[in-house]
Amino acid sequence: FLENKTIKIKQIYKGFKNHKISLNIQDSHYKILFKNKTVDGQLKSEQQLKQNGFISSFALEDLWFLNNYVRIQFGNRISYFSNTEKFYHSPRMAMYLKANKKITVEFSYNKIHQFIHQKNNVRNTRGTQNMWVLSSTSIPKMTSENSSLGLYYDNNNFSISTSAYKKL
Repeated sequence: FLENKTIKIKQIYKGFKNHKISLNIQDSHYKILFKNKTVDGQLKSEQQLKQNGFISSFALEDLWFLNNYVRIQFGNRISYFSNTEKFYHSPRMAMYLKANKKITVEFSYNKIHQFIHQKNNVRNTRGTQNMWVLSSTSIPKMTSENSSLGLYYDNNNFSISTSAYKKL
């Protein structure tokens, strides 16, 4: 059982020439309850896992239109995770280059922290398959740095795209 209550607020400011500033605030509260009862003849066993936690995030991004051909986007997300009592920074950057009216090249980079995990144990038949758990002192948070390079062709009648993606 996984319960997720999230509230998101996004505000975009377009008052600066060639810039679109966005402010994002998000608060997610998680409640996990897992119960497993087994009976083997006269032996009975019950296991239970309860977890609660919240993630509060604040992000600020600037989409900068240098000219009709180049856009650059910079941002940073700061998240607080209650179970580790720590703050985490997630920088992000993207660049869009328009070669002509139909072809666009995109490069992006971001860092992601993940605090909720799905435990997959296909060998176990006792109910722990696809169980959700929160990061804790014994279950570390996952961090990845991701970059991508994409090429887009956009015609009036159809679009074609290809992308390469690397996760570190």
